Amino acid sequence: MGLRDRAHPGRPRRGIEADVEALEADLERAPQHIQALPVRFHERTGKSISLATVKHWLKERHWVWKRCRRSVKAHCNPALFEQGRRVLKALQDKEADGDIELFYLDESGFSSGVPGRVNVIGLMNSQGAGYFHPVETTVTSATVAEVMAGFIQSRPDDKLTVAVMDNAPLH
Repeated sequence: MGLRDRAHPGRPRRGIEADVEALEADLERAPQHIQALPVRFHERTGKSISLATVKHWLKERHWVWKRCRRSVKAHCNPALFEQGRRVLKALQDKEADGDIELFYLDESGFSSGVPGRVNVIGLMNSQGAGYFHPVETTVTSATVAEVMAGFIQSRPDDKLTVAVMDNAPLH
């Protein structure tokens, strides 16, 4: 008797198996529009759910969430890509020789589940030295230019400093 499963406490699930299958079908048709899934669910069933609930249901069905690639590898120009690799290698060699300081720039955003998001634009070198600038608004090219101006002012004048940016559209 002690091993018999009893009724579980808590609110009953809002969606049934058919609803989760419909969410999967919506996601397969337009994987880049996951934010619209709760709205579509509400239109279909009249019930409101959060995006976190949608993700939870789909994870139960072995969906995996990964960062989307912003540029398609197939559209890359191999000659330009190889030239960029050679330039980067030459810069890394100059850094190893002590001729320049090489920094890499990137942006990342953080959200704690409450309204609002903090973006951080940072420049870091291979030794771990860095310059970081938090931004509470959308990151634009003007924001990056402002951060670069602050970074330039923080650098000493005795050595050439090179900043390498990734291929994000705002850069």
